[in-house]
This record gives sequence, C-alpha cells and structure tokens, in this order.
Amino acid sequence: MNNKSINSKLDSNAISLDIRNFGMLPPTLTRSWMIEFASIKEGKIKHPTKAIIELVNSCNFDCQMCRVGQYGVDLSRVMSLNDFVKIISEIDGLEIVRLNGLGESTILSNVQDYLNFLFEKQIKVEIITNGSGRNEIYKDILKHSGSVIFSWDAAEKELFEKLRSRAKWDVLVDKIKKINDDMKKSGNKRISFLFTLQKENVGHLSKIVGVSHDLGVDKIILNVVKDDDFHWMDDEVIEKIKKDLDHAVELAKKYGIELLYPTVRLDNKIIFHGKFNSCQDFCSMSWSEVVIRWNGDIQPCNMFNPYVYGNVFLNSFDDIWNGLFVMLFRKMINTNRRHPYCRNCVYFEEAYEKL
Repeated sequence: MNNKSINSKLDSNAISLDIRNFGMLPPTLTRSWMIEFASIKEGKIKHPTKAIIELVNSCNFDCQMCRVGQYGVDLSRVMSLNDFVKIISEIDGLEIVRLNGLGESTILSNVQDYLNFLFEKQIKVEIITNGSGRNEIYKDILKHSGSVIFSWDAAEKELFEKLRSRAKWDVLVDKIKKINDDMKKSGNKRISFLFTLQKENVGHLSKIVGVSHDLGVDKIILNVVKDDDFHWMDDEVIEKIKKDLDHAVELAKKYGIELLYPTVRLDNKIIFHGKFNSCQDFCSMSWSEVVIRWNGDIQPCNMFNPYVYGNVFLNSFDDIWNGLFVMLFRKMINTNRRHPYCRNCVYFEEAYEKL
C-alpha cells in the first residue's frame, strides 16, 4: 500500500478511526483503551494556539531518517490553498503556524500565497526546512518576525550529502550566509539549526557548533531520530555522545550560541542530561498544539504520532478538538498506558518558544 492510499481522506471516517487507532496498539493496550473509550465524554477545551501544518507530503531531498522523497517530488499529496485558508479560519485564537511535516513546504510554487494569508492574519510563522527554498521565502518569514529552522545533520560535506541525498552542501552554506548578511540590517535573524542525532552523525554536534559560528547561526536545537530500536546506542556510543555534548556546550558558551536540548532517556537509559524535560516526563501537546496533515487528518504532535483525532474535511475542527478520540488520548498520554509511539519521545516545546 502506498502513502497516497494510507493517507486517503476516506480512511478518517468515524468507523475507520476505531480500526486505525485501536488496531495499531499492542494487544495489552487495545482492550484498556477501548474500555476507557466507552466512558469518555466530549470536552470543552480551548482551541490550540499553535498548529503544525503539513502543506505537502513529498520532498525534493531523500533523507535517510525520513525517505518521503525517495521517489522524487509528488505534488498529488498537497493541501490546497483554499483548504488551508478554511482550516486556519476554523481555529480560534491561533497564534503560531509551523510549516512542517513529512515533506518540504517550499517545493510548492505558490507557497508565498499561503504565507501571505498568515501574514495578513498576523499569525507568526515558523518553518522547518531543508533549505532548498528561495531565499526570498525565508527572508519574508523573518521580516514578519517569524523563525526559520534549517535541518542540519552533519558538519562536513560528505556526510551531510550522504544523510540528505540530493542536497548540495556548498549551495546551502552560501544560502545561509546570504540570508544572514541580508538580515543583519534589520537585526531580525531568528535562524536556527535543527540537529537530529542518529547513528551516522555521532560526534558531529560539537562540529555543528563550529559551523553555526562560522555561518552566524546562534541557536541549535538538538533532536534524536525517532527509532524503535536504539540498540546501536551501546555504552561506548553513549559515552562518545556525552563527550561530544560536553564539548559542544563549551564551544556554544564560547561563541554565544544557544544550544537547546532536553534530558534524553531512551529505553530507560539516560543518554544525557539537559535543562529541559522532554514529553516523556509530561506531555501537554494535545492541549496546546495540533498537527494537521496534508489530507486533513488531525494528529497529536510534532513527532507525527500516527493516532488520528479525526479529519477536518469530514468534521469541524471544534468537533474534532473536543471529540471522543482526542479526549481519550489526553486521558492516557501521561499515564503508564500512554500510546506506544510516545515511548522514547524527546520532543520539548521550550526549544521553539525561544526562537
């Protein structure tokens, strides 16, 4: 089954949500969640202030940790501008939209139209990007007090282009230099790197700090690849990660770079300690933010938990946001019966609050 059929609108009707949500749980949780569901009542929760929106489920790069772009760009999986406007208009009190998802927003030829609508609504824009978009797109976001977060997973050309197939290191380095030079006049940079730790780039964080200094990027967010199997993180690798992090912290302090990372605990092993807690300790995301996929599916958080609250093309946002499936998720999220996808979560919203 391909991505298009998995993500079809018809998959999100009320009956299929039972199958999609409870069917993916391990047997030990399925019964527990279904029993709780039978007693759940609809809520009256305020709409979220932040929405993470996937404009397109396709990419022009083929990154090892994602692979959504492995077959090239497919513009059949796109949230139309009309649908985007309708969705945004349904969410009361929306303050921030992060353009993010399993895809690259800037491959849309009319992405500026989406941005202009948000600017007119005075909604702050954040974008997580592979950097392939036109400089003018990023500068426009920055000029409107938004934030641009470049995914940057290696500090050397060879590994960078291996992890991000089709990316061109030299082109992206020149792009960031140019954007920073152009934005110096306004003093509004708000450019960050998002470094995702994975097996191949262990030892690169401290080097990324050096690259950030050279390019004038003053914030780095440390993420960890979403993986069900962290056996590659043996004691020797963990020790290497910790030493690299210590060095990165020293360099960041020296260069005046803000290095943002939580305490990371994977499979009950502390990989390193940070000044923030991840959503493993307590998760409030299902109250304060929402993910809306290209096809209208509404999901819990920035880590793209596959649990689905509903589909905004089939029901109103308010009905979904206060509906039974989301109320059940909220009830279970901070218990020992939380969704298994939330295991080993390293997401921490504080990083984005500091952008």
